[in-house]
Amino acid sequence: IESEEKVLTAKFGKKYRDYAKRVRRWI
Repeated sequence: IESEEKVLTAKFGKKYRDYAKRVRRWI
């Protein structure tokens, strides 16, 4: 799963990081 996160971060960059933070809060 970590590898997938790296790919998504490379594609979306900061936007994905902000989204990930929001999702982590709900989870």
